[in-house]
Amino acid sequence: MQLLDMAMLFGAGILAGVANTVAGGGSLLAVPLLIHLGYAPKVANATSRPALVFQNLSGLLAFHHGGVLKQPLVWRRGLLYALAAVPGSIAGAWCASVRIDDKTFERLLSVVLVGVLIYTRLRRSRARLDGQERTDRPGLATLGFLLLGFYGGFIQAGIGFLIVALLLNTTRFSLAEINAQKIFVVLLFTPLAIVVFASQGLIEWWPATVLIAAQSAGGYLGGWLSVKVDERILLNTYSLLLLVFAISLLV
Repeated sequence: MQLLDMAMLFGAGILAGVANTVAGGGSLLAVPLLIHLGYAPKVANATSRPALVFQNLSGLLAFHHGGVLKQPLVWRRGLLYALAAVPGSIAGAWCASVRIDDKTFERLLSVVLVGVLIYTRLRRSRARLDGQERTDRPGLATLGFLLLGFYGGFIQAGIGFLIVALLLNTTRFSLAEINAQKIFVVLLFTPLAIVVFASQGLIEWWPATVLIAAQSAGGYLGGWLSVKVDERILLNTYSLLLLVFAISLLV
């Protein structure tokens, strides 16, 4: 890799780490840039995975320092959701080598994400107007993670948006607590997907190392922002990033 390529990848990695921790969509930066640098799509998809482990470790450290993980229910639920997602993650990573119509899949995903955005915002607005509290349905959330695990193992991009949307609509946790659970879940199921990709020789470790360093820094910064910034700002940021991600899949 040339020095300029490394600098571009490092910058994209920091932004990806922040985006993934605050909301999601960081793969929108890392994976296309790896493809632009000459790596095959499957290799780019696999090479972006190791950085997620270190990014989420540093993000969890920031949440710990911010006191988000002091409530036992937060990390206990996170562990439950992670265990539900693990089997699907392994299956999804295995299926990632199968040839599919990527463009059709991306367009369908964009429609789903926009639908998720509209439903989540309308549901939260209606609850505020009616003076209702959000319901807590851990069984439904766990079932959702059985499905999200497969998607996370298969393509990863956008998984953060889907996890946040699921927990916003099935739990009473704050957005900071949801973000902490999100990165805990991704942290636990990602290594298993990495083993599958590495066994197929799809990970290029030199660019992966650059992303590890960059996304570790971005993950901590994103965790710090999630703790310090007002929840309404975080929700608006999440909505904006989700919309940008969905539109990018359409073009």
